[in-house]
Amino acid sequence: MEKQILELLLDMNTEIKSIKSHVNNIELDVNYVKSELAHVKTEISDVKSELGNVKTEISDVKSELGNVKTEVSNIKSELNVVKSEVKTMHKRFDLFEENIKSMGEHFELTAAYRINDTQFIEDKINRLEKEIYLLKNKK
Repeated sequence: MEKQILELLLDMNTEIKSIKSHVNNIELDVNYVKSELAHVKTEISDVKSELGNVKTEISDVKSELGNVKTEVSNIKSELNVVKSEVKTMHKRFDLFEENIKSMGEHFELTAAYRINDTQFIEDKINRLEKEIYLLKNKK
């Protein structure tokens, strides 16, 4: 019986060593999982940081787009002013052309009137010369 007890104790000792080995393996696995979790936590933290950076960049892009929209609006406004000024200039040029045209027509009328006046004066001079000639010849 001692022998059986001794065998049982040896078997138990072997079993305990086996259990200790399994426990050590489990502890190693747990430590590995803890290490992996720490690594995952670090990566999650990095991703969160990068997301924060992306959000900041998106905010900057939105701000720049707002500035671009403002500049485009200002350019549109300036173009409208230029268009208005061009229309005003066209109106002035049209008035200027009308004035030049009316001055030309006035000049033509004045020239025609002078030509008619000259003809009238020539006719009068010719009649007066005839009358003078007739008066001289009657004497």
